[in-house]
Parts: sequence; structure tokens; C-alpha cells
Amino acid sequence: MVVWSIVLAVLIAAFVLIHVLILPKFFLRTDFGRLPVTGRGVKSIDGESGPSMVYEPDLKAAKYIKQYVLSERGGKKFLLCKIDEKIKYIDFDIAVFDKDGNTVRILNVKEIISRQGFTEVCSLPDETSFVTLSLNGVDGRKKGRGLHGEISPKNFAWYLSLSAVADILGVVFAKICLTKMFGGIYGESFFLSGTDWLYTFLAALGVVAFNLLTAAIYVLWKSGRFKGEN
Repeated sequence: MVVWSIVLAVLIAAFVLIHVLILPKFFLRTDFGRLPVTGRGVKSIDGESGPSMVYEPDLKAAKYIKQYVLSERGGKKFLLCKIDEKIKYIDFDIAVFDKDGNTVRILNVKEIISRQGFTEVCSLPDETSFVTLSLNGVDGRKKGRGLHGEISPKNFAWYLSLSAVADILGVVFAKICLTKMFGGIYGESFFLSGTDWLYTFLAALGVVAFNLLTAAIYVLWKSGRFKGEN
């Protein structure tokens, strides 16, 4: 019984590892692809400490973010936003692009405004060539659902398939372990019982359905489908 208890513990650990780390890492990665570039450059400034470019955001954000400045100082990139002077709190996303137009990173800024009309200076990745801003909220009011990537249908299908296989095998091997641990002299009859295997099959389907629902909720959340837009 001790041996089968250890086997069951290893099985449970492997099951959790597969579903929480291994499969999501390879098949539920968010791909931002080539996000649309918004904002319009209006002024280039060559200062003593380095070049800067002044942008105006798209119309959705322009009521709250008047302008934003992308600067380079000592090889480092920085962003500063000029905002409506009435704003006390702001939440926005920054899509960072490299020189080829590829999305490098998505940064989220949530800030209590300490200097009226301006955000704090935000450090950007060194490969930043230009950025796009997406407004999420102002003073506690939602203004958008932010920037979100997508999980490819192909990867999601692979995740569901491999997850289902892992679920079924996990339930079957768990049944074997539990039968060996508690079946006693009736263990063999449990293995040969069609009714018992039917219940095992139904349990496996239940686990598969639960993981399918969990994965679907996760994908919708990652893509921002649960967040409305005012």
C-alpha cells in the first residue's frame, strides 16, 4: 500500500505540473502579433541631452491624453504623457514597437497623478522605436479594455487534445492506484467490472470537461473578452 501511495502522489504531482506549467507554457502563450500603430508624430526636438519626438494619440484617448513624448537620454528610452489637468488617476497600456514594427512588449501603467497635467516618466525597453497608447481608465471610470494578444486556434487545439489525453490517463492510473491500495481481495473484480470502468470513463470525461471550461475562460480572459468598453 505504501508503494502505491507514493505512485499516486507522484501521479498527482505530474498531473498538476502538466496542466499548470508544461502545457500552458508551450500552447497557451499570448501572441500580440503586429498590433495596429496609432498616434501621430507632430514635432521632433533635438535637445542637448538627446532627441525627443512629440506625438498626439488617437481620438479615443485624445480627450484625456493630450500628447506624449518619446525621448532618448544616454541610450535609454523614456515616455512622458501630458494629460488633462483634472485627472487624478490614470490607467493605460503602452505597446512598444521595434524599428521593424514588431511588438516588443506591452506595458501597463496605473498611476496616481502627483504632478498636475503630467504622468511620471516611464522607462521603456532599449529596442523601443515607437509606441502606441491605449487608455483603460480615468479616475476609476473604464474607458477601454486595453491591449490584449491572442492565443492561436492551432495551439489551443493542441492544448485541449494533449490535456484530454493527460486527463484520461491520469484518471485511469489513479483508479489503478486506488484499487491496489483499497481493493484488497476484491481488487481483481474491480479491474474486470464493466460498471466500474464505466464510472471511471465518466469521471475522466468530467475532468476533461472541467479543464476545457477552465482553458476557455483563461483564453477569453487573456484576450480581454471579459472586459467591456464604455
